Amino acid sequence: MKRLVLLAAMTACSSTPAKKADGDAAPGPKPGRYAVLVTSRGTVDIRLFIDAPKAVENFTARVRGGELAGAEFGRVVPGFMVQVLGSKGGEALPLESSPGRGFEKAGRVALAEIAGGASPDQFFITLSPAPWLDGKHTVFGEVTAGLELLTALAAEPREEREKDGRFVDRPVKPLIIESASIEERR
Repeated sequence: MKRLVLLAAMTACSSTPAKKADGDAAPGPKPGRYAVLVTSRGTVDIRLFIDAPKAVENFTARVRGGELAGAEFGRVVPGFMVQVLGSKGGEALPLESSPGRGFEKAGRVALAEIAGGASPDQFFITLSPAPWLDGKHTVFGEVTAGLELLTALAAEPREEREKDGRFVDRPVKPLIIESASIEERR
């Protein structure tokens, strides 16, 4: 009897992954390319989408070239988005859109719009669903960790100043990207 109880206990403690009712493995991080932004307040992980190759290639090159180090989330619109304002500029990128890949949830990462296409050095992250943006911006990633840092930033005081006839909402205490890296996760 003791052996039977011991065998049952050992079987119950096995390390077989949990299965969902539909037979799929338990959810976890998806494999792929990730950008890791280490900020002055914590880390933001972004899974990059392979179906936006030009945007991902551009973003990856800028990260690997050190261009995001020192950049700040310099524009915040509470309940909508936070934006990293670029300083290098560059030639506009074409709009890349994929069916079913839009702004249906918070944490979508997209290139800002400029005349002639998408900005190569400005991107924003949505804080809530924004379906009215579908098809107007290149969505090239999604935040998988750290969205709470950005949501908290949006709740902080902002400088509301006018620039070129429009308001630019800059956080009083900006969130600075201290370093950024690219990781391939399996």
